[in-house]
Amino acid sequence: MAKKHPTWSIKTLHSRGCESFKKEHLPKWEEDIIKREEINLINMHLLIPGHMIALLEARKNFHQITTRNLQQWALSAAGQFKDFEFKASKRWVEKLKKEHKIRQRKITKYVSQKETSTLEEILKSAETFRIQTLHLMPKFDIDFVINTDRTACQYQSTFNRTLADKGS
Repeated sequence: MAKKHPTWSIKTLHSRGCESFKKEHLPKWEEDIIKREEINLINMHLLIPGHMIALLEARKNFHQITTRNLQQWALSAAGQFKDFEFKASKRWVEKLKKEHKIRQRKITKYVSQKETSTLEEILKSAETFRIQTLHLMPKFDIDFVINTDRTACQYQSTFNRTLADKGS
């Protein structure tokens, strides 16, 4: 208010809502406002779009997304700028999720890339497999059986929650 009305006296500023304002505070307030505007610009134009691209890419590839992922993406994006002090705090992430309608969802089923194939792709893949194995089959005895579910152990460490768009 003091900046918008430079001709107003301290007494007028106090009567208009700036009771605690003192003239010596003005340079510090100006500095804080400029710094806050810079942070908001960097957030809006660089960090946030980078987050959305990374978020969409991870969702497209069926990766789990956690709040920690969002923080790491922000810190790596902010690391590009010298003299830019940025902390991907819990409050910052909560604000980001609220503004972009990102919610935490419980994972109820794991879907792999293969399960999202179309029927045509599955049939084509099955036909290719059949053709490739057709000439190998005569080389094996009819009693030769490989139990594929016991040949290896697949271990997958996962969380039971991920981030998604609100309402999805």
